[in-house]
Amino acid sequence: MISTKHPLGKNCVLWARTKQIKLPFGLWTLADKSRIINKWKPKEGDVAIIRTTGKEGHVAMVMKVGKNHITIQEANWISGAITERHDAQLKLNVVGYFRK
Repeated sequence: MISTKHPLGKNCVLWARTKQIKLPFGLWTLADKSRIINKWKPKEGDVAIIRTTGKEGHVAMVMKVGKNHITIQEANWISGAITERHDAQLKLNVVGYFRK
């Protein structure tokens, strides 16, 4: 896992919006984030919507897509940091993708 500190590292949505400017506003809960899902198969540059233990959910940027895995970059998975993870979509708890 790659980890770096970033000024927007404490807010996954604000950070993702710097990468995908069409990401809608008002994404406070997993339900809000789930409403913007418009793709089920990932493509580089998509925003992954991720189920977490809390009601907020999470978003991350898809950086790379392999046959059985994806690489995502995200803010606030580790507080205050930008991290990168690489695994199968199900293991990352991805519920869908936003693409614009």
